[in-house]
Amino acid sequence: MNPLLLPRVLILDPALGFAELAARLAELGWTPAEPAQTTEPGIAGEPALATWTHGGHKPHLVYTLNPIAMLRVLDMDTCPPVLRGLIADALPWLDTAALVGRLTSADAGTRLHALWGLAELESLETADAIGALQTDTEPVVAQAAARAVAHLTAVAAARTRALAALAVVAQAAEPVIRRLHDPAFTATLMPTREDCLALFDASFAESLLPLLDDAQRRPPRLAPGAGLTELDIQAANAGLLRFPNEASNAFPTGWRDIAPWLLPAPVWLCWRWSAPGADAGVAGDGLTRLGERWLWLPKLPRRMAPLLAQALHPHGLH
Repeated sequence: MNPLLLPRVLILDPALGFAELAARLAELGWTPAEPAQTTEPGIAGEPALATWTHGGHKPHLVYTLNPIAMLRVLDMDTCPPVLRGLIADALPWLDTAALVGRLTSADAGTRLHALWGLAELESLETADAIGALQTDTEPVVAQAAARAVAHLTAVAAARTRALAALAVVAQAAEPVIRRLHDPAFTATLMPTREDCLALFDASFAESLLPLLDDAQRRPPRLAPGAGLTELDIQAANAGLLRFPNEASNAFPTGWRDIAPWLLPAPVWLCWRWSAPGADAGVAGDGLTRLGERWLWLPKLPRRMAPLLAQALHPHGLH
């Protein structure tokens, strides 16, 4: 599967025991971050919570087990796509289609496992299939379906509000983007050390600033060119850039690589200048806003590439 399409969490095959999971992750170079926590009541060899780090630092993995339905969830939120792909290839897991198929199982435990798994994935497109189980003959399944529908409804509403807020930021950015051809103006958009600390994971912030300083000795500029009058702007919180969704899908794929090392709250923008009725154009990205100040860090995925290579060095990934 294309790593860019992988979700933030994997719903692992319930038949995969914890010992086998830990062994397979160890083969990929992941090391336990702290002792695993046992379930209550305890199930021998099956902890309820376990974490791993990548070379002793970010990215990290978080595993949880719901022992009622043996729901095993592996959270890969801070992993870039290349690592998610390696993990997904090494472990048996259930995608959305497989979980939906389990909703019609004759076994109540299987139906319950599927409901909880889909709720973890926040698969909004499965709301109707989940809703059908609200009249399940097994009360615990019917109750779980009702809770899952309520959860997905809340998620959908939150996403609608988030997209509306991002559209407001995109609209506010238009006059700024229209001035990026002027180096005198773009010189005022360069980040300081304090800005980097407010935008990036602490492990990257200090190292990134010299790279930005070197790149910005000559103020960057972006001129769309004659005839390119149509401007399309997309915005996304850095947290949304970590996984496929309506906002992140508009960004160049390099942003998915660096997203785990961006602090999740700041909003970033990408855009494209084009001629009316034409697909070709000039693209730009790296504009963000801190408070009332706009900052521009063009070609940020390329700037961060050396730091990413160092962070992923334990696996020899680049």
